[in-house]
Amino acid sequence: MSRIVAQFDPSAGSGSFQAGAVNRCSALWIMNESLNFLQLDFGAAETPKIIQPWSNKLIRLTNPVQTVNWSVAATLQATGAPVSVVFVETYDSSEDMSALISGPLSRQTNVGNPIDVATTSQLINDSSASGTQIIEARPTGAAGPSVQVTNDGNITMRGALTIAFNTGLLPPSVQLSDNGNDLALVIGGLAGPGADGGYAFGAVSNGANVMPFGIAQSPGVSPLSWIDGAGVLHATAPVTLVSGHQETGYMGIQFVAAGAGQTFGVGVNFKTVLTNTPSSITATLITSANVNSVIESHITPYGFFLGVTSTAAGAGFYVATYTTVGN
Repeated sequence: MSRIVAQFDPSAGSGSFQAGAVNRCSALWIMNESLNFLQLDFGAAETPKIIQPWSNKLIRLTNPVQTVNWSVAATLQATGAPVSVVFVETYDSSEDMSALISGPLSRQTNVGNPIDVATTSQLINDSSASGTQIIEARPTGAAGPSVQVTNDGNITMRGALTIAFNTGLLPPSVQLSDNGNDLALVIGGLAGPGADGGYAFGAVSNGANVMPFGIAQSPGVSPLSWIDGAGVLHATAPVTLVSGHQETGYMGIQFVAAGAGQTFGVGVNFKTVLTNTPSSITATLITSANVNSVIESHITPYGFFLGVTSTAAGAGFYVATYTTVGN
């Protein structure tokens, strides 16, 4: 008498079931309600069989079979599968099997094609094999898809990814784009000089080589600054120390005085360009000899003049650190 001996979800990938077909000429009735090509292995009793997706198949056995191992040989790339299940029934050789006709099941018409959706509140694809494509789009004449999304979280885009935060003539936005030799993150709406009022950050070209990281006014133009493969920072303008921050550096002078009270001086360059002209310089002495007085004068955003006066005739020196005040 016929009976159901197995029911399983093939998305598990592989498994086995007990057929219980102990007589010659028994039969298995397989109902594959899934996107998967199933391979059935009967061991030494029978040759392996393939069950197509969305199909019924009657398998007449020539030898007794107990355990059947199954595995997924391939999976259709499709969306919206109504169910994923396989049923197995056994029939004795004496039973009437004339109504059991192998053939396809009309369950799913969309196989390997995009879904035409005019309006939807959600798009759900559950219980499909990992790597199943759920979104694809390509322009007319394109060799491959410009947008591709699979259910394992992989997103492939051949174009610029733009995220706009509001509307307006120059909306603040973040754009990841490939422009020639540049792979840039463009930040718009920052009152910058770029075409979209922003700057480009990322791997940029300086005309000869692609730099690992640079800043440009917009994608495709020479960068304002960049870091090369050796970690060296290159800039097209001096580094400016922003207002409210002070610079600390090293200064020193050595001299030979013909007599007491002689004045010697040297210019001290700042390491950066200051935003503001400092109001004064604070000196912290490291060591000195034969120095009567010290003065810092002629202060600009680029540096200042250091002057020292000798106490007596003979050699002397002055070494200290400086810190700006008022930048």
